[in-house]
Amino acid sequence: MEHLREGGRVEILGPFGAREFATACRRLGPVSTYLTPSMVYRLLDDPTTAGGVPGLVQVSYGNAPIHPERLRQALTRWGARTRWRQGYGTNEAGVICRLSAADHDAGANDRPYLLGSVGRPAPGVDVRVRDQDGAESEQGRTGEVRVRSAMAMAGYWNQPGLTAQVVRGGWLGTGALGHFDADGYLYLDDRVKDVVIVDGVNIYCGPVEAALTRHPAVAEAAVVGRVSDLTGEEVCAFLVPARGHPPTSATAAEACLLAAEALSPAHRPTTVFREPALPLTDGGKPDKRLLRTRAAGPGPAPATR
Repeated sequence: MEHLREGGRVEILGPFGAREFATACRRLGPVSTYLTPSMVYRLLDDPTTAGGVPGLVQVSYGNAPIHPERLRQALTRWGARTRWRQGYGTNEAGVICRLSAADHDAGANDRPYLLGSVGRPAPGVDVRVRDQDGAESEQGRTGEVRVRSAMAMAGYWNQPGLTAQVVRGGWLGTGALGHFDADGYLYLDDRVKDVVIVDGVNIYCGPVEAALTRHPAVAEAAVVGRVSDLTGEEVCAFLVPARGHPPTSATAAEACLLAAEALSPAHRPTTVFREPALPLTDGGKPDKRLLRTRAAGPGPAPATR
């Protein structure tokens, strides 16, 4: 709405392509747009747009977690000519948190950890992280993200049972697991339904995926769990190689070691699937349901220890 109030116009493009998008930005610039993380990755991986998109001055992104290392690449390569903002929200609650352009500047310079955050609560939104008993979690401890605001839904239409599961005491449960830092920034660790339990230890997929993509030869990573006779569940990783890097067992082993060193040995994937691209849902998110199905079937040899 702000864009329209200031005299801007909206142009709707066809299916996303990095080069087609860049052509439109050059023609229409200055451009402000919304991108999903998968679109950002495609722009970074295309040699014609890896260094930036002429005419693109502002990017808002969301809809799925973004790999902090890939966001850092975009901020570094594209420089100050493109401003970045993130919005985190749900259909049931609207906007919950925002990571501002200033936060991105700080993340690119003196506070890199901010690039793993979804920001601070938006004005008028109360956000709490609560444990399984409903008590507020301590700073840094992971729990379910719950929201209270004028934008949050009253309930699901004609579904009182489902409403009672997610709306408790006026607070809406998002189904997301996260934690706050000392400065009030929220970090999302996983979805409640996606947690992998290895030998009784909760393994949150988000931090593992972020650690895997710190390897320069890994462009994208998705982590799911599958049944294990030994540990109950085990961690499986799907890795997409970075442009110019062949998918090798050595790369997979090195990336898994990064996860173990950054988190703990329990977080190290036991099996790695190397993929040309991650399957996406219609909303542009990695299709974890499909990946879990693949992981449950015949797979590659276990990751090198």
